[in-house]
Formats: sequence, C-alpha cells, structure tokens
Amino acid sequence: MDPLRLAMENFDHVGAWSYTKTLPIDPRGEMPDGSAFKGADGIRDYLLEQPDQFTRCLTEKLLIYALGRRLSFTDRDDIDRIIAAMPGKDYGLRELIHETVATLSRQRATPSTSSARTASSGTRVAERLHRSGSSFRNCEFSRASLAAILVSSS
Repeated sequence: MDPLRLAMENFDHVGAWSYTKTLPIDPRGEMPDGSAFKGADGIRDYLLEQPDQFTRCLTEKLLIYALGRRLSFTDRDDIDRIIAAMPGKDYGLRELIHETVATLSRQRATPSTSSARTASSGTRVAERLHRSGSSFRNCEFSRASLAAILVSSS
C-alpha cells in the first residue's frame, strides 16, 4: 500500500475535499524513517519539520522539468547552492523558482547545449508553473499547487 496516497485519498485532482467512498479510509501512515503521520495535515507537519529535504526534492523536480533531462552528478553543486540559499529566504516558492532560474542562467553552455537553450530553460519553468495556476504571491504551498507542480514535473 502507498501510505501517502491513502492519506490524500479524500482530495480530488485539484485539492478540494471530495469524499465519495462508501467505506472509511484509514489516513494513517509511516514514512521510511519511521515517523508516523495521520492524514494530509500529518504529511504537512512532517514536511515542515524537514524543510531542506522537501526543498531538495522540489528543486530536483524543477530542474528536471526545466532542463528536459535527468539530473547528472554535475548538477549536484547547483542543487546544493540553491538549497543553501533557501533558509535565508524563508523557503519561499517564489524565491526557489528565482534561484533555479538564476542557476540555469549562470550555467555555461556546453557543446551539446546552446546558451540560448540554457537561458530559455528557466523561462520555460516559470511559464509552465504560471500556466498551472500556481500562486507566486503566496509563499505557502496549497495542496493543489503542490500537486500540480509535482505531478507535472514527474
């Protein structure tokens, strides 16, 4: 069973409460590190306790989406730099996207990648996130915007 999926089972595809099951769902689960949670609020609390881990995962997904390829070992320094900058920026989504775009803009062009393509990758992330309806004004993640970001980048 997938405990994270079961904890979110009562929400529809846009993050609205939509309980249509005839039998109750047990929203309790356990993370791989042994931490227990109950429902979507428990997942939120777990993620808030570990902002660097969540930020690293989201940063990796944003970079995969922006670059249009899998990450390689050469991308790890960029990811570490982005993660290191985030505590001073209160882990905001807008700031994470700005750091990601700035990182993509700083990357040197390689023979397989033109500088125009590298620079446009950051713009592509911002455009896709904007079209998905994610709010950059609000630095907190809503369930719908988080789901939209993670699902579209998979």
